Amino acid sequence: MIEQIMNGDKKAFDAFYWQYVDKLFGYFFKRTQSHFHAEELTQLTFIKFWEYRSSLNPELSPDMQLYYKARITYIDWLRKAATQRSLLSQIIGPASDSPDNPPEGSEKYERARMALEQLPEMRKKVLTLFYLEGYNYKEIATLLGIAPKTVDNHIYQGIAQLRKILLLFIIFFPRQ
Repeated sequence: MIEQIMNGDKKAFDAFYWQYVDKLFGYFFKRTQSHFHAEELTQLTFIKFWEYRSSLNPELSPDMQLYYKARITYIDWLRKAATQRSLLSQIIGPASDSPDNPPEGSEKYERARMALEQLPEMRKKVLTLFYLEGYNYKEIATLLGIAPKTVDNHIYQGIAQLRKILLLFIIFFPRQ
């Protein structure tokens, strides 16, 4: 089956997909405790499996190679989530005296609040619901009447915008 997939046989890949999709979903669900994230990670893993089919090894078992791709996909997802949480905790996290969460009224805290205010209203709502109030993607989607993928998009774009805004603050308004 791997050799057929390596040669671009879509029927073989389709059979492979249906053979492993439920097992892979279970693997991700066990780790994320989220149907939405498990579905996303499952699809992403199969996409990567197909895109990198030329690098597959016909001598190794298909499930071993699939779970290797799944593990890499999961690690990448964790890194992305950790980066987003870290940045957002600096921007809208609870005030404290730790270096990661500057006290309210400090220069860093005020810059972070100003950066957050620059975001479009919907994006600001999504980031606040996800990072401050702990809602998951589906809950936010239901509350705001948008698709879960739109929630993911708002979070991704919001983080990117906040990075740019904060970088501009640092460049144009350095500490005196």
